[in-house]
Amino acid sequence: MLVAELAFQESDIIGRLKEKAELIKLISRSEPEPEPEEGHQVLQRGTSTSWLVTLISWVDYMVPSIWEASRPSPLPRALRSFRRGGDGALRVVSVWGMGGMGKSSLARMVHNDPALLDEFDCDAWVTVPHLLDNPEMWFRRRLRNELGLAHDQNVQDYLRDKRYLVIVDDLLDTDEWENIWQVFPHDNRKGSRIIVTTRREDVARHCTREGNGAEGNELIYKLEPLKEAESMNLLCRKPYEVPQSKIRHLAVSRWKRRDEKLQSIDLAYIRSLTIFGEYPESLNSQKMRLLRVLDLEDTINLKNDDLKHIGDLRHLRYLGLRGTDISNIPSSLQNLRYLETLDIQDTQVTQLPGGVAKLEKLRYLLAGFKFTKDLLQKMRESGTKNHEAIRFGNIEACLCYNSSECCKVFNVDEFSLRAPEGIEKLKNLHTLGAVNFGNGSGVAGSLKKLTNLSNLCKLGVTGLTGKEGNELCNSIGELSQLQRLELRSDSLKFLGRWNEPLVPRHLVSLRLCGNLTRLPEWISSLNSLVEVKLLGTRLEQGDIVRLENLRNLALLGLWENSYIGDSLRFFTGTFPKLKFLDIEGLDKIKKVQIKKGAMPELEQLWVNKCPSLHDDSSGLSGVPYLLNLNELLLKKCGDKEDLINILQRQVNRHKKRPRFYIGKSILQTNPALPS
Repeated sequence: MLVAELAFQESDIIGRLKEKAELIKLISRSEPEPEPEEGHQVLQRGTSTSWLVTLISWVDYMVPSIWEASRPSPLPRALRSFRRGGDGALRVVSVWGMGGMGKSSLARMVHNDPALLDEFDCDAWVTVPHLLDNPEMWFRRRLRNELGLAHDQNVQDYLRDKRYLVIVDDLLDTDEWENIWQVFPHDNRKGSRIIVTTRREDVARHCTREGNGAEGNELIYKLEPLKEAESMNLLCRKPYEVPQSKIRHLAVSRWKRRDEKLQSIDLAYIRSLTIFGEYPESLNSQKMRLLRVLDLEDTINLKNDDLKHIGDLRHLRYLGLRGTDISNIPSSLQNLRYLETLDIQDTQVTQLPGGVAKLEKLRYLLAGFKFTKDLLQKMRESGTKNHEAIRFGNIEACLCYNSSECCKVFNVDEFSLRAPEGIEKLKNLHTLGAVNFGNGSGVAGSLKKLTNLSNLCKLGVTGLTGKEGNELCNSIGELSQLQRLELRSDSLKFLGRWNEPLVPRHLVSLRLCGNLTRLPEWISSLNSLVEVKLLGTRLEQGDIVRLENLRNLALLGLWENSYIGDSLRFFTGTFPKLKFLDIEGLDKIKKVQIKKGAMPELEQLWVNKCPSLHDDSSGLSGVPYLLNLNELLLKKCGDKEDLINILQRQVNRHKKRPRFYIGKSILQTNPALPS
């Protein structure tokens, strides 16, 4: 059935369709270039401040009328030019632009033109994942599969005598390109095309320069939104040709027109509704009986009363209330028997109504404050608002665990959702958290019953005492599918008493927020760990040593008050797979020392809000030893002019010439200087 989407937002779809011809013309300068994605595509809004009405439908329905209205002749001319052979050389075309601009969507629309595909002997689409151990081998294997080759067939030999089209989607950096480029036969003279989509201009230029030599700059295409006047002119002519009975997906964004226009839309057939900006008072949710997705994330002025009819939407599968001012969910929630996702993260909801255990299809229950670098700051702010009558003295010191008279911020925890009664009955749960299982949550004994949640892959728990912590550890040991664990408590010392045979060896992510003072010994055996983020743990150098040999650890976040030493050292041969080291909010740290051979794969090094760093070479030493470094950030560390100058010289001499960020600015990296 024809599906259309009415979006009250900027007209990106029209911009993408108009730019389709420009992209084809660009590629045709040296020959064809398509790229795939799906026929039905919702393109996200651009960057202008005016929000318009856009209709989005299946490409085969909308493209002819849109081209007729906007520019009737360029596309056919571009197609004819696209079919000509040029000089037969292999060409690399780069499409770049900010995330959500529709790079992949545009490529898919071009690629879906059968007349263009007929010009190639074979084609493939490969979306590049990141943090790969061997990108070249992975890409070679994936390309072989996309081309339908046998596992022992040589990709280069197969492509050498064919006119091929390969789309490399979502390229992250030049290193990935260098590995991917080696897979292709460079002596192909059949007019083949490689199309790269990326968010970064420098990556786009590098790819086209390496693939095309001097002509590289002519084969770079920047994706930009339509200007307001163009989009309004076009949208006023074509959108309402789609019958309202065909509209399935409605997005309302900063609606400035009269409410009568919104009321005139037939909502009976709507399957999904997304609101950007202010919640329209005239929106009648009772009409949307077939609604499956209700996304109200960050909606302004959303009131509890606006949800009073939520139980009437009996087909609802997704309810997103994240970042709103909602504090109460109506009891009719239990009527949503098909609900799979309930997102109330960063809201004021601390208790769900009775009957939640009836939502047997629920898979994702997201609540509490999201685990971010500013989590403690959010709690300080909320604590101040919620406990104005209580005088703790230095509340910041208390929340940062600098006082023995701690205010029990996590156990008072008015910021997290109390675990609903009967939660152990939700056996389809995949993600749960952050949920308060602490004293007074009204779910005594539920921790032991967590073992019933056999499908749980991600768990976030807050507000535990020592006894409850022990119960949690015993339960977690029986959750065979658990991969991501997040714990928040005033004290996490119960982790040291965890019976080692019950420690889940398959964890890939571990996030801890609370006073730990010492990492348990068993953590060094979690070789599946890819991500570790720490907040308020008050660790020292000896604890970091327990992480340094985790062979798959790619991201380490040492955030506010997680480390209390005055120097942080990384020794030779440690952290073999670490890609990203994020240091932030360590007030006492004076030196970060990196020895030769430490973190050999590190690509990003961020040092933020560390005001005590020495303003000399000892403040951050060893940067030249990080041979794969792409990005260095030094931000909000006070006046460190000497240290910045030293790092700038080191970056200039670095083989990879990494980007050097200071605050919001990027210091210019000069061409490599002689050592």
